[in-house]
Amino acid sequence: MKPESMANVIIDTSAWIRFFRYGSDEVSQFVAELVRKDQAMVTGVVLTELLQGIKTDKERQHLSALFLSLPFIETVREDWQSAGEDLQALRRRGITVPVTDAIIATVAHRRGLSVLTTDPHFKSFKVNRVGPEIPEGSSSATDR
Repeated sequence: MKPESMANVIIDTSAWIRFFRYGSDEVSQFVAELVRKDQAMVTGVVLTELLQGIKTDKERQHLSALFLSLPFIETVREDWQSAGEDLQALRRRGITVPVTDAIIATVAHRRGLSVLTTDPHFKSFKVNRVGPEIPEGSSSATDR
């Protein structure tokens, strides 16, 4: 699905990492187009995950400036409750997923937003994933 045919999208940490690290692959181009079309959205979890990986003040300033220009979606009590219940249901089935991914998926689902991600954990949630399909095992969430 191309960005021009969709509404706003939460860009997951895995997609931002590809954007900042590679800049010219399919995922990076998708991120750039969402930002250009004012369709990119950010959550606190993604911001926090990216900030923890910053190596220089210049990178931090660049990230902060970019993220200040994007709409920010607040995480509310209902999101934490719902994510916890989803994680518990997954664990009963023997599936373990990071809390951060559950929160991002829950926030997106609550707001009716899609998620651009290369992280296979998102397949465990009821959330519309968009963007190019990345084969499992290739530079995705494992880049974190």
